[in-house]
Amino acid sequence: MVILHEMGDFLYELFPQAGRDPAKLPGILEDAYAIGPFKPRVQIEGNVVRIEFDEIAADRHQGDFRKLAKLCDAGDYAKARPLLDRMIVENPGVSEYHRFRGQILSDLGDQEAAVDSLIEALRWDPRNKAALLMMGNIQTRHRGNLDVALRYVREAYRIAPQDITVLNNLGALEMKQGNLVAARDLFHQVLSIHPNYVQSMYALASMDADSGDHASAVGLGLRALKSHKRNDGLGKHLLQQVLQWAHRVCDEFPSVVRDGYAAKLEIVGGRPIKFHADSSLGGAAAASIQFAEIHGRDHHLVRYKPDVVAGAHLQMHELVHLELALEARAANCNCVIVSDGEHFAAFKKAMEPALRRLQSIGEPQENVAAFVRSVFHGLNARSYNGPIDLVIELRLFEEFPQLRPVQFLSLHRLTREALVSVVESASIEHVTPEILKAVKVYNLTLALLFEHFYGVSMVGEFKASPKERERAEMLWSEAQRIYRERQPGAEYPWLLRWADQLHTSAYFDLVDEAEYLSSLQDAGDLLSAVEEDPLGLDSGLVEKASDSTRFQENQRKIQEQQGINFAIAHHMVSAREYFARLSQPEIQGIAMEIAMLGAGGIAPEKDGYTVRSLAGQVFTGTRLLAWYYASFALALPQILPQLGLPFEKEWAWAVDQPL
Repeated sequence: MVILHEMGDFLYELFPQAGRDPAKLPGILEDAYAIGPFKPRVQIEGNVVRIEFDEIAADRHQGDFRKLAKLCDAGDYAKARPLLDRMIVENPGVSEYHRFRGQILSDLGDQEAAVDSLIEALRWDPRNKAALLMMGNIQTRHRGNLDVALRYVREAYRIAPQDITVLNNLGALEMKQGNLVAARDLFHQVLSIHPNYVQSMYALASMDADSGDHASAVGLGLRALKSHKRNDGLGKHLLQQVLQWAHRVCDEFPSVVRDGYAAKLEIVGGRPIKFHADSSLGGAAAASIQFAEIHGRDHHLVRYKPDVVAGAHLQMHELVHLELALEARAANCNCVIVSDGEHFAAFKKAMEPALRRLQSIGEPQENVAAFVRSVFHGLNARSYNGPIDLVIELRLFEEFPQLRPVQFLSLHRLTREALVSVVESASIEHVTPEILKAVKVYNLTLALLFEHFYGVSMVGEFKASPKERERAEMLWSEAQRIYRERQPGAEYPWLLRWADQLHTSAYFDLVDEAEYLSSLQDAGDLLSAVEEDPLGLDSGLVEKASDSTRFQENQRKIQEQQGINFAIAHHMVSAREYFARLSQPEIQGIAMEIAMLGAGGIAPEKDGYTVRSLAGQVFTGTRLLAWYYASFALALPQILPQLGLPFEKEWAWAVDQPL
């Protein structure tokens, strides 16, 4: 057996008792490497010290060594230590045995003894990279001595300049020392050898963040996340760190990206696009788009909550909705979703078991009605938007790489919210199983998309059944195909097919946009008829006369007792808030559409009224009457006396309230 040492600083680091005197080395090395009574021959040949043993027993411990490695990997040091002690006694010249002892002692907290064992390992094999790196780690973490740590790790680098673990460790030490240029070069060397080495990507990302380049930090961090693909301690730390960097990108994200995209769509669609910050935006959506044609405007309007994190992503998302509609419109196949009282009635019938449970525990009828409306709108939103949103996010990810940090932060929030809504929300116990399954499938596709983009899996947290997961994976796979094929309007039959599979298609209709716009125009032609007969008293529905008399009497009693009907008054305030964002022609159109419903009678005690131009809302009779009065008061006040609605006091009170 022969051991070779190069003369130099590192040799004297291992044998400091020589005092850097070459003449003392032979005697010191003979004593250091003696095995029992047997000493090696030590010769200095130029710049190399040669240590030669006449005979050392062959290593008889290969099986024990493999067992030792498994025990150490498992942290079972109680079994590993006696085995290792025996192996060292029987064959003390094996460097790795001493290195393992150093690892065990360090993990158990005895850093001084660990250093001694590692020095012994290096005496037997000065080229033991693992021992050199471990010495560097101990000097850094436990002794705070970066200079000494660098000497050991640089020696490992000299021995193995292509070893990625050595390169990464040296890069980390150079970064701690403030040698940023050298550190970057080392980390890039790692990635040139192993492009997906997580630790080096994370280190470079941290350096970019420290220098203020948060977009680059997020990009590298996301690469590291996708390469790691594990929800262990490192994976969780990476996720939280990248989320923090992404927040900084959101603060710095230029609006020119959004505005440039909007300008392109203005040219394609021939209409301007306006953005309106609206803190009162209702529902869970933090952004929405109103198409000019549907709302009778000369412009499309993107409304958004100004205080939502990563709001730029949501606004861009709405613009892609418009782009998809423009593409479908050019091919004469654009559709809109509509939902009326019949759809709501079908939904209430499906929810009857849950409603009976709520009523049996004494939940107030008003709360039950509000809950049913909320679930109804949420389910329709998922049925329509769930599939399309996947296509939109794929388009954003591929076509707007500068948006990715913001998209990542926003999708993380949305996926967490989707998870809570089907796993942790207290309301899920009041939803029928079939409806919950449908929502879970739609929401699970968002988790699949998030994992596809970033390698972070939340799928298991959804606690989906095998069938639910299979359907979600199929829907996600089809979304990728729809995105790749880019057929205008292909999303409409696709989402309707999935609504059929998940049994949600009974709660909405998809109608041709041209036909829908035509129906809105027909509604506008009713203005003269409304002016002549606002309540439809000449329509032949003479049974309304007794209903109207009873209603007027009830209203009179309420006013006598309370002064005004506060239920009506508060609904009028909410109507004013909504109409404040609309033009006079838009309010007039809503007024006329409600008047059409009024021709068939509006019963205050009933629920489930819908108004097409107020998409996504379901009204009680009382609320609809309040909005009926408010719309005419604002847009057609000359007709107001003809409505026969005794709400003058309520309207006067509502007008005095601040918006």
